[in-house]
This record gives sequence, C-alpha cells and structure tokens, in this order.
Amino acid sequence: MKEYYTSIQPNRGKFEFIGDEIKILDFNSISAKWKAKSDYWFFADHWPEKPLVPAVIQLEVIFQNLALLFFSNPRYRREEYVLVTAIRQAKFLQQITPDMEIDIKGRIINNVRGVAQLSGEMYSSKSLVCSCKFDVYLEKEFHEINHRLSLNKQER
Repeated sequence: MKEYYTSIQPNRGKFEFIGDEIKILDFNSISAKWKAKSDYWFFADHWPEKPLVPAVIQLEVIFQNLALLFFSNPRYRREEYVLVTAIRQAKFLQQITPDMEIDIKGRIINNVRGVAQLSGEMYSSKSLVCSCKFDVYLEKEFHEINHRLSLNKQER
C-alpha cells in the first residue's frame, strides 16, 4: 500500500517521507507511522555529534502525509500539487533522533474553494513531539471554482 501512496504524490528520492501503515478515514483524517531511519541524509550534517531530525524536515514529514488526503481522494485526483501558503502554530516539544519511531496524525480542518487548513501532529510513545497547522492552496480546484464564480457573475 505504501507504494501506491508514494506513487500518487510528487516527492521522490531523498525528499520522500511518506509513512508506513497509512490509514485514511473518510478522506478527512490520516494516521501513519514513520521511522527516522539512521541513514537519512540530513543526520550526517545536522549536529553530527548529536544527530537530530531538523525542524523543517519534521514539518515536511507531517505535510507530505497530510497531502495524501487530497492526492488519494478521487475528487482532487487532478491536483498535481498541494502548495503550502502558511505554517501556523508550529511547536517542537521533543527531539527526534535516529531510528525513533513516530506516529503521525492529521486532519483537514476546512476546505473552501481550493483553500484548506490542515492540522498535524507527531507522537513518540504517545507523547507529543511536534504539531502545526498548514494553510494550503489546491491550485486547480481554486482556479476552476473561481472561474465558475466569475462566469456566474457575468451571466447576471
């Protein structure tokens, strides 16, 4: 199943952080497991004496898994990208070290006219590690809806 999820999202190679054991409920919430493998490229240079997952990578891991809510939903299948427009309320409460196993949980807070808000968290042994909210832009949906709205206004 991971192969399917990896194939429907745009990140590849060293910048693909899709989790394992992915569960999507009603295309509105997701849970996944992710392991901070000791051979990830960033561990060699990010504090080599005490390797840690950089905060920006933690956000990327959460976001890539949240984006699957759109990429796996037939309604949004035409979307090539889910673009982040803002990161809000990011909190880093615990360090992530090599080989640490992480549970990812997230959901769509709302989605109106191709602009959505998402919420995601990472846990280790049921303890919160990181949390954040993302504002995202679904490019094709946004343009199609706004184009239809402008046509409706012109018809009046």
